Amino acid sequence: MVGVEHAYTHSMLAHIRRPTLRAKKNGKLHTGSLETFLSLGLGSAENGLTLSKMPCANHEADPCSHAGIVLCPKCQLVKYCSAYCQRQHWPKHRFDCEHPMLDPCWEPRWIREEREPRFNTAPSDDLPAYDCLRLPHNETERDAIHRDFKLCFAASGDIRNLVQTINGLPAGYRGKCDILLNDVDTITVNRNLMILYALLGSGPSIEQSAEMAIHLMYSSALPPAIATYLRGCVRVIYGEGTNEGRLLFRCSLGTRGQGKIYSMQSTMAMRRPMEMFHSTYDLRKGLRSKRTTITDTRHVDDVDRAFASLQPAHRLALAHFRRKGVLAPFSLSTRGFSEPNRLMYTAGGDWLGHAGVNPLKGWNVSDVLATGAKYAVDSADIIGCLFFHVKEELMEFTRRIKEFYIDLHVTQFSPPLLSKGISIGVFPAFAEGCFDRVDTADITDREGIPELLADWGPMLNRNNGRACIIMHSRQWHRNRPNTTAQSNPCSAVMLIERCKKLPSLVCLYVCIDSECNS
Repeated sequence: MVGVEHAYTHSMLAHIRRPTLRAKKNGKLHTGSLETFLSLGLGSAENGLTLSKMPCANHEADPCSHAGIVLCPKCQLVKYCSAYCQRQHWPKHRFDCEHPMLDPCWEPRWIREEREPRFNTAPSDDLPAYDCLRLPHNETERDAIHRDFKLCFAASGDIRNLVQTINGLPAGYRGKCDILLNDVDTITVNRNLMILYALLGSGPSIEQSAEMAIHLMYSSALPPAIATYLRGCVRVIYGEGTNEGRLLFRCSLGTRGQGKIYSMQSTMAMRRPMEMFHSTYDLRKGLRSKRTTITDTRHVDDVDRAFASLQPAHRLALAHFRRKGVLAPFSLSTRGFSEPNRLMYTAGGDWLGHAGVNPLKGWNVSDVLATGAKYAVDSADIIGCLFFHVKEELMEFTRRIKEFYIDLHVTQFSPPLLSKGISIGVFPAFAEGCFDRVDTADITDREGIPELLADWGPMLNRNNGRACIIMHSRQWHRNRPNTTAQSNPCSAVMLIERCKKLPSLVCLYVCIDSECNS
């Protein structure tokens, strides 16, 4: 389904009752809705099925279709349906099971080579995804259930914080939420737009859409069915024309719910992502480029430093993801992922990622492990745990978009230009003084705090006492190596509590408690 037919089918599916159907595919009986059968094949497992449990790791000859229940006692990374499959798979699995990274005494290369480390980058300090509203600590869920919100992610980067924020809204939310998702980088913006439409557009089941979105976000290779669906999304969003002669590209896309996805961006800036989406290189070329990047000897010590901070099994799980390029449980066969993810490569097939790629840094690891346990994934397979955690988050996000009234506005402008555009009425859904939250990410590292406050302070909703600007810095503590809170944000709270106990300082502490008005 592509072009007009693709859009028409999505529109029709949104307005009809979905009967339960049964059909056979590859000799197996599948049950699901009409949506499911029109898009069957967008999952992660063999034949495009979705994953709801750990698969048997035996991929020899015909992949085993049973669930994995017998855990490898040594590495604890894979499961088998039986001792027979475990024995049959051992000649291949032994290379992972006996991998040096599983040795508790594993050491980084610079130690093994008895030399000083050569670090080219500072330790990564990516923040886990967070909810920018945190209603229990601010407006409260009871007061917020009928309240309209306007939120701005001025330098979004990706959709993780958007997902966490929507998932933090109270059950039964009946207000309207307008969210501005902006980034200055045109590839980031159009990647986000593609992922949001693939996830939220009507058509595939919510479970299939969530697994598809996981791979669009993190995997450098895709199954052919997802690659084909992605090409259809490109035609629906951008049409067949080149948009030449127009200063701005605008589109309005339906979702599963009342809300829509809107986009406004510079037509000239879109040329590069359009070339990426319509490229023709094969997966081998893309993977060669990725391999060159992640094995670059200039960054080997940076990568080993990250591995050294992990448990042995987590080291191997992350190394396996970096080598295979697919975010999935360790047991899953990835040989069906035979197409490049064109959201991750240039038009010529050069990988856009960096040597230290690590998806674990984007999520709360305790939550990741807890979700993995619900799906009987051993904590050793932390990438498998991450797969199911992100899938749950995306499914909940999609259900809420379907149930609640939420409009998403995806834009590509520099933050200062964006704030000026809002103040003069360029964006009809937003106006000066309307935002309940403005998340500016690390803009302060480039523009400075005074400039940021001048741009975004007037944008805050004066009628909401909890309206605020959220900012963080990746550079501040690096220039002040002796600061107390460099690696422990709780240190500030501990310091305040100490000050409260000193009579001479009782009036001097800085209040960060949401209940305090001092």
